[in-house]
Amino acid sequence: MEWVLIFDNMENASNTFPVNESKLVRIGNKRICLSRLHDGFFALDDDCPHQGASMAMGNCKANGIIECPWHHYLFDIRTGKNIGGTDTNLQTYEVKVENNQLFIAI
Repeated sequence: MEWVLIFDNMENASNTFPVNESKLVRIGNKRICLSRLHDGFFALDDDCPHQGASMAMGNCKANGIIECPWHHYLFDIRTGKNIGGTDTNLQTYEVKVENNQLFIAI
């Protein structure tokens, strides 16, 4: 596991990510959906396991659920678990704040 710097300070991270918003982050050839909720930042695979839609383009809800923009599959942002009844979950990635910087573990 490698910690990858995403933001060099939390002010930039907070200004770039309003609460309840998700954006695509690219780390090498990996696409990650980074979301900000009221209790912090969370990261999961960007590709919906159904047909590959970008989860970062989905609806990030205040209750910690993200909705796929194509077919409305629902996932828990914190765990990656599909809450629609199927076994197709999204991989999550650990996020940490250290020395006022934001990192994702890859």
